[in-house]
Amino acid sequence: MKIVAQDYIIQSILDGIESNVYAQGIKDRCIITYELNIDKPYIEFLVKDGCTVNAKDWFWLGYYLSK
Repeated sequence: MKIVAQDYIIQSILDGIESNVYAQGIKDRCIITYELNIDKPYIEFLVKDGCTVNAKDWFWLGYYLSK
């Protein structure tokens, strides 16, 4: 999953990944790449081989990071 957004939104997602236990579970199952301070800042989650992340996981990640 790739999210293209303003720098402050990407930074908020990165901060949430470090501070939220549920998000840390996603972090363990994904390779996370990001780029800030460019024309189109982004964060991308690529599921690691042998791991699964389903639609419910993405929903709850968004829910917890929006808090």
